[in-house]
Amino acid sequence: GGTVIVAPGELTPQRVQALAAAHQVTAMWLTSALFSLFANEDPGCFAGLREVWTGGEAVSVDAVDRVLAHCPELTVVNGYG
Repeated sequence: GGTVIVAPGELTPQRVQALAAAHQVTAMWLTSALFSLFANEDPGCFAGLREVWTGGEAVSVDAVDRVLAHCPELTVVNGYG
């Protein structure tokens, strides 16, 4: 019953928030490198989501901790190996 939203153009933390709000997104998949970049730039950009799945390579514990400190209601799933 879900809908896939493909972000047009460059994906930034601000775009994540805007697209999630505009399309009522509840879950997202990001590579661990992009997740870590967003965690450093704006760890609150995942607010409003229920789940973020990340992987493709090892996920930084510091990045996960930073995001969860800003979005305690979020579930972060490690999809790496």
